[in-house]
Amino acid sequence: RNFLEANPDMAATVNAYLRVGIPKGFKLVGRNLDRTINEEATQLAHQLLTRITFVGDPTAGYNPTTDLQSLSEALGRELLLEGAAALELVLDDMQIPTYPVPVAVSTLRFKEDKSKGVYPVQVIAGKEFDLDIATMFYVSVDQDLLTPYSVGFLAVAIRAVLADENFSNFLQRQLKRNISPRLIATIVEDKIKKSVDPKVAANPQKLQEYVVNLISQVENTLEDLEPEDALIGTDAITYDLKAPGGTGSGVGSLFKEVDTILKDRLTAALKSLPAVLGRDTSSGSATT
Repeated sequence: RNFLEANPDMAATVNAYLRVGIPKGFKLVGRNLDRTINEEATQLAHQLLTRITFVGDPTAGYNPTTDLQSLSEALGRELLLEGAAALELVLDDMQIPTYPVPVAVSTLRFKEDKSKGVYPVQVIAGKEFDLDIATMFYVSVDQDLLTPYSVGFLAVAIRAVLADENFSNFLQRQLKRNISPRLIATIVEDKIKKSVDPKVAANPQKLQEYVVNLISQVENTLEDLEPEDALIGTDAITYDLKAPGGTGSGVGSLFKEVDTILKDRLTAALKSLPAVLGRDTSSGSATT
C-alpha cells in the first residue's frame, strides 16, 4: 500500500488494471432452479440492488452506500494488493439487505474450530470481531492451500520496486555530482613565482602559503559566481569547462536523455498519455 502511493509505475499498473478490468455495464438476472429466467425474481433483484447501492435506508441518516463502480474499484484494488477481497452485506431489522461494506483484508485473521472449521475474524484496535456470519463474503486469487491467508497479486514486484527506488535515488545523487559541466581553474605555478615578491618565491614555506591562499580566493570567487557574471583573471590562472566524458558536445544529449526518463515516470504517475501532455513527438496531431 505504501509503494502504491509513492511509486509511479506501481500506481499506473493498478490504475490500468482497474480501468480495463472493471466493465461499465452489468447484467442482473433472476433464474429458477432449472436455470430459466424468472421475471419476478429479476425485478426484485434490481429493486434490492438499487436500494443497497443507491437509495439506502432513508430512516438511518447517513448511509455508507456506494455505486457498483466504486464498490468494484475498492474490491479490485484489494485483489491486487492483498490477493483477496472481502465484503459484508448489512441487513436491517427486517433482514432485508441495506448496503454492502467492503472489508480490508489486512484486518482479517483466520481461526480454526473443530465444529465450524476455518472462519475469519476482524481485528480493529486490538479487538476481535467474529465474522462467522452468512452475510460475510470472501474471495481470493491463486489461493495457497497450505494457508488460509492470501498473497498479494503484486507482492512479487516489491523487490523490483525497491531496486528501482534505490537506483533512482542513486541516479539523482550522481546527477548532481557528475552531469553538470565543471569550471576548472588551473594556477600556473611558474608564472606565480615570477609575479610574487622574490623573497616569497625563494622561501618554499611562504610560497606554499601564498599558493594556498590564492587557491582559497579563487575557490570562493567561483563558488559565489552566478551564471550571468563575468570572470576576469590573469594569465597565471587558466579556466576550462569540463563536461561529462571530457567534452561539452554530449552534455545536451545527456540532459535530454535524463529529462526523458524523468518525464516518463511523471507521465506514469499522472496516469496519463504522452500525447495528452504534449510529449509525444511521433504523432504531431495528437500532441497538438
